[in-house]
Amino acid sequence: MKQLLSTLAIGLCSLALFGFTSVAAAGPQVKISYDVHETKFDSDKLDLIFVVDDSGSMQSYQVSLQEAARKFATAFDSLQADVHAAVITTSMSNGNYCQSKVLCDGKFKDGYISNRSGLRFSDELAARLRVGTQGDATETVFAPLLTALEEPLRNPENAGFLRADARLAIVFVTDAEEQSQIKPSEFAQRVVALKGGQADRVSLIGALLPSGQRPPASCTRDQDEPVLLEQGLKLLNGTTIDLCSVSMGDEVAKAVLALDRPDQTEITVDVRDFKLPAVPKMSSMKVTYGSMALVPGDVLNGWVFRSNTNKVLVGEKFDYSMQPAGTKLEIEFEALSWPTYKR
Repeated sequence: MKQLLSTLAIGLCSLALFGFTSVAAAGPQVKISYDVHETKFDSDKLDLIFVVDDSGSMQSYQVSLQEAARKFATAFDSLQADVHAAVITTSMSNGNYCQSKVLCDGKFKDGYISNRSGLRFSDELAARLRVGTQGDATETVFAPLLTALEEPLRNPENAGFLRADARLAIVFVTDAEEQSQIKPSEFAQRVVALKGGQADRVSLIGALLPSGQRPPASCTRDQDEPVLLEQGLKLLNGTTIDLCSVSMGDEVAKAVLALDRPDQTEITVDVRDFKLPAVPKMSSMKVTYGSMALVPGDVLNGWVFRSNTNKVLVGEKFDYSMQPAGTKLEIEFEALSWPTYKR
């Protein structure tokens, strides 16, 4: 009993580290109150990643793509934000395509670059955007992007690109439909999770051949219309650009430059992830917000628990305005174990 009380005391003494409003503990039973809004400074950092189709069907677009790349890469020299930029392709490890001569599996081409490095940013980016047409004919935007950014990183050299306090901008260029097994809803959820559940920290820009339109003779669609990609764009409030447009490069540049925020601005944001001070017994967990009980396992409107981070994540579509201002989120659970600390 003495050891239990000692452990509990240590755990309770550490609660201030987690930013709780209040904590009540009786034995292993814990009830925690959290603020659901916080004021912070919007970072001037921007992580920009391009997903470029390197399949053979892109051959007819290569000249225009290179001209476009030069246009928008040069425009990016005027970015005042602190930018990381990287380029990956639509190729994954299907068949024998993942060879040394082919960029695949979300591996950055020649690493990532920074506009704070002293190098000419536009030249470095334009060079990386030349990915060729020797890639996999089974194109996918969703799979390589998630492989490139999600932990654990399959490609260790990608480490350092994604910054916790930066906004994330994704630009994809393809003439094909998404051909992975990842659904648009799953893709959107996992991308937003990269930014701690804050959908407003993610921007998606897609250069494709829009559905319902017949491309001109100079453009050819690779098989199906991009319905899944368009769904992903819609879920993330993205920007669609016509791949066949003569001003495609200018439009991509305009969309990215619109994200440039050189100054830090004070903003109020919803808190969506809540760190627990102890490992919970899953069957005992309850999450409430005022008079509302959140549904466990509902990734959009309820809550889920991530054991690898010991966090409760509240769905991005759960509306905090349904309860009076100042209402706290309360998490109650039975603690299985508390962290130990060296004396």
